[in-house]
Amino acid sequence: MEITIHTISAATWTRYNKWRVELELVGKPKQVFWLTAAQYDYLSSAFSHTKNGYSDSRCTVVGEFSDDGKYYIRCKAVSAPPKPKHFTPLVGDEEVCDELLDTH
Repeated sequence: MEITIHTISAATWTRYNKWRVELELVGKPKQVFWLTAAQYDYLSSAFSHTKNGYSDSRCTVVGEFSDDGKYYIRCKAVSAPPKPKHFTPLVGDEEVCDELLDTH
């Protein structure tokens, strides 16, 4: 299951050669996950793509978790598509004005 990760609250390297990572998930309380070094490196690099180090409307980090939500699998950084630019036709443009006024 995929859940949006808001930010990494805390991360500690343990004597078990694993990262103990506390994640803030959107719509859920903080949860602790145990990650390998490769998983943590990938997670931290995904957050480096965000502007301020947390998910927002421009760039979101989406995590993939086990079906019961207990185990972290991987993540990806997803950029929001650019907003379409609003086009305002010039009033003097005859073709555009005819199309806008055409009420078929």
